[in-house]
Amino acid sequence: MNNWSNEGILLAKQNIAESIVITVLTKNLGIQKGFLANKKTSIKPPALIKVNNKTSRSGYNYFSCEYLHFNMFSILANETKNLVFQCLIQTILSSIYIAEEVNDLYPICINFIELLSKGENWYSYFIFLELTILEIAGFRLDLSKCAISKSNSNLKYISPKTGRAISQDVGSEYHSKLLLIPPVLPIIYYTDNHYIISVKEFIDCFSITNFFLEKHIFYPKKYNCFFRNFFIKKFRQCKKESS
Repeated sequence: MNNWSNEGILLAKQNIAESIVITVLTKNLGIQKGFLANKKTSIKPPALIKVNNKTSRSGYNYFSCEYLHFNMFSILANETKNLVFQCLIQTILSSIYIAEEVNDLYPICINFIELLSKGENWYSYFIFLELTILEIAGFRLDLSKCAISKSNSNLKYISPKTGRAISQDVGSEYHSKLLLIPPVLPIIYYTDNHYIISVKEFIDCFSITNFFLEKHIFYPKKYNCFFRNFFIKKFRQCKKESS
């Protein structure tokens, strides 16, 4: 790839030998990875940055970076918000390949960061974001009609194999082998990704997205989702307390 400039979300920063490598979700070029040209540059994730890349003759990217004006202090200063964002970063890093074309993901992530930063109801948008990542990774849920009868009424279950909806009539005999569709999940997916939901509804929806992310991404890649596992534990406790 030639030299380029782009804005992006700094996802990761690693010290490798005497070099520093950063990973950035860019606005137009997907995820890009490269060496930090100036090792004294004081940037750390999460951050919104401008990246100027120069590609060496050997094909390595060398990034010079600067912060863009975007207030992430409210996210970093809040334990829950920071955990949520770290969970998102882990999910993106484990799901999407370097330089994969994911132009739709960047604006969705920016919108989510704004919601999270302002403390607005971010639950449903987080679920929508996870559904989007699943689609990018090649697995799309179909909650619009029953996979067997093709009916769009009384949709109650999801097939754990295909991610397709199953009606109550068709699935009742095999309900122990199926996943329940949280009633708000189709609304978030197809109608309103800002739909206001409770903590319980959030956990129910997250259980579905997490199931398919684990099955198709985390487990096959043997990816250690430390922040995500802690996130699940924390919100399950919140669900118990709100019950």
